[in-house]
Amino acid sequence: MSDEIFNQPWPEEFEPRVECHHDVTATSLGTVFCKSRPLAQTLYAYPYSMFKGVALSYASCMKRWPEQLDMDCMPAFIHSQWSKGYFHWVTESLPRAIILRDKFPDACVLLPKYYNTFHSDSLSLLDVNCDYFPSHNLKLSYAAITSCPRHYGTTDQSLLLRVSEEVRGRVSSKLNYGDKVYISRRKSRGRFVINESQVVQLLEKYGFVELVPEDYSFAEQVAIFSKAKFLVSIHGAGLTNMVFMPPGGAVLELVPFRNGVFDLRPNSFSFKHDDCYLTLSRKMGHEYSFLQCGHDKGKYSRTNLSNIFVDCEMMGVKVEHLLNLGSK
Repeated sequence: MSDEIFNQPWPEEFEPRVECHHDVTATSLGTVFCKSRPLAQTLYAYPYSMFKGVALSYASCMKRWPEQLDMDCMPAFIHSQWSKGYFHWVTESLPRAIILRDKFPDACVLLPKYYNTFHSDSLSLLDVNCDYFPSHNLKLSYAAITSCPRHYGTTDQSLLLRVSEEVRGRVSSKLNYGDKVYISRRKSRGRFVINESQVVQLLEKYGFVELVPEDYSFAEQVAIFSKAKFLVSIHGAGLTNMVFMPPGGAVLELVPFRNGVFDLRPNSFSFKHDDCYLTLSRKMGHEYSFLQCGHDKGKYSRTNLSNIFVDCEMMGVKVEHLLNLGSK
């Protein structure tokens, strides 16, 4: 299927590096300084994100002076400016955790204290030690620093498959919602399906089960998706769970029609949709399809956080196509 509505300027494969640095200042925002200079490998390559990341981290350190921390084991960092979010954590930070574990198996990953339980739970499944920042910013005599992707969504395919296999292999939960899952965002902060009851009613006819990710732990979500073969969802972090589907699945992403120049993205200077789930589908060995939908934003507004209205007739056609793709 044509993917010209997506932004695809970054074809490189990211494979994180691990380096030990001395005289380190680490921030909750992800930027790490070595001898007061920001380490480029802890920043995304987008000029806007680099400037914002460094500026905010400097401001944070001025407001909350870094606390000296001494540890008996090797302290390590795998978070970035965006890794609090589920997509960036699973596709970027967990691969960094595996590379770190390979080189420093006894290292302890330090997480910002405002991170969620899925961050620590996922590290536990990978046998990676972790603890939390005692304050917003830290001063350390030495630390293991893992590199951030230059551009998001470019993690090496072999590493993503490793994350999938290792996490799935260590989950003990037996939850099984069948092989067809629809992810609802009705408990999220925004980006909803306006006519979701009609969408769910349609999908139930094809054997789909509705799932609200907030109702389940990380391990439970992994267990559910490890048995799934077909996945439908509006654009959002829940689609990241395709990482835990066995290769050979099929994914349908619901996206809003764009409002032209008003949808310019400051990082990539593109008017198109993010290609993160298109790229992730291909790397995980899944077939991918999308459906553009009407939205609730005005003519002169950005649509990246819009609620959408799904044409159920068109969706029925797409779902049948999805099921045919996944049955091959």
